[in-house]
Amino acid sequence: MKTTMPKKWRDKLITLCYIQSCSTNEKLMFEYLTCEILKLGLTYTTDTIGNIIVIKGEATTYPCVVAHMDTVHDFVKDYTIYSTKDDKLFARSSKVQTGIGGDDKCGIFACLYLLETLPIIKVVFFSKEESGCQGAKHIRSSFFTDCRYLIELDRNGSKDFIDIKLDQKTVSHQFSSEVGAIKKEFGFKSTEGTITDVVRLWLDGVGISCVNISAGYYSPHSSEEWINTKDLWHSIKFTKSIIQTLKLKIYKSLQKQTIVKSSYIYNTHKINKWCPECKTMKVRSSGQLANWSNNVETFKCYVCLRKDDKYSLCKECYKWVLIKDLCYNNDVKKMTCSDCRKDSQDKGICSVCNNPIYVQHAHQIDGDVLICYSCYIDNVQIDNLNDLNNKETCYDCNKKVSKSCGKYDGELFICNSCTHKFDKDMTEEGIVYNKTDICDRCYKTTDLTKGKYTGKTIKIGSDRIPQFICNKCLN
Repeated sequence: MKTTMPKKWRDKLITLCYIQSCSTNEKLMFEYLTCEILKLGLTYTTDTIGNIIVIKGEATTYPCVVAHMDTVHDFVKDYTIYSTKDDKLFARSSKVQTGIGGDDKCGIFACLYLLETLPIIKVVFFSKEESGCQGAKHIRSSFFTDCRYLIELDRNGSKDFIDIKLDQKTVSHQFSSEVGAIKKEFGFKSTEGTITDVVRLWLDGVGISCVNISAGYYSPHSSEEWINTKDLWHSIKFTKSIIQTLKLKIYKSLQKQTIVKSSYIYNTHKINKWCPECKTMKVRSSGQLANWSNNVETFKCYVCLRKDDKYSLCKECYKWVLIKDLCYNNDVKKMTCSDCRKDSQDKGICSVCNNPIYVQHAHQIDGDVLICYSCYIDNVQIDNLNDLNNKETCYDCNKKVSKSCGKYDGELFICNSCTHKFDKDMTEEGIVYNKTDICDRCYKTTDLTKGKYTGKTIKIGSDRIPQFICNKCLN
């Protein structure tokens, strides 16, 4: 049964809510938190991105609770907090309601409460969560090696227990089993949620069970945002009960699987990949698989790679790499990656652009003719230079290639490169392939043998896809 938040803690919550913060200016919240930590007689550390890290007590393993310091709301004048008799808090600016910032001031309040009342705990106040989980992306993973699990209170409502992402459990079976009785007692239910700091860490392979819990705020990311103090207090007690009940051990998360989440896999030439950065399905040829971090091979689409200032193209092999791995190479007069610089120094001249290139990165045509990657079309086999004049756009990768380097599938032209990529991907482990498609009339998943492609295309987002109609709708 839910209980009312004690006046002492309610007053502290109202004081916290008066602190304004956004992703571009967390200074006031940072100063407030560091002062509160020092009042508890604790020390803290910060990293280059601005995260605040606190460790209380000495132990072999620690429970870890996190929150983020920024909100989506801009600074306003005459910012005032109002409370009602039915346990609600909301904010106004010049008599107009504005967002109170419960996302994630409620999580910050929970962390401060647990820091004060528990003898052993680790707490992280992340920076810039609302601008892409920047704090979680840049924190050192070694900090979590002795953490039992990760808990974040950064969910609206009063009963959500987020332990599912991409149809996969973010916690171990043992963690889920031991928390089950506590969830039932407090009225929480497992569900799938959106991206947040703990989910970002789980996607990056932190290796321990990660959950996100409702924190009692409502209408997030809007001017009508408000907090129910009774629901927040209930969530805090639920979190404390988990920490006090679970064993003093590390609950490793289940191994994250690679899943193709879309049913749009057309005929035999297209395969979709999940981009964790923009959280959308992308055609395999529109991104790159690489060991971006923690020696785990993951997929990133080219759109996200271009937006991220940490990556850039090697102008020799035309692969996306970390900027720190690039330097100017006088031999070929280009910015090249470390792998290209390690290669042999045999150089040649591109017959199209007349720029110097490494021979091992060039394509030989008609014997001695060399073409560099930037002039070469889609990495497919070209028999002679005259073929370059007769081009067609590949439906899969949207690149112009020679007509002799692909084939037509109905009205659609598919280059050999995209076809070969699919054949190669079929041997990779951990990828789920579907022999189904979604009917564009009844929207039901249907076996390809029980429908047909009409030859027309429909627009999905910024892409155009072949129209598939099941036999029932055709009749």
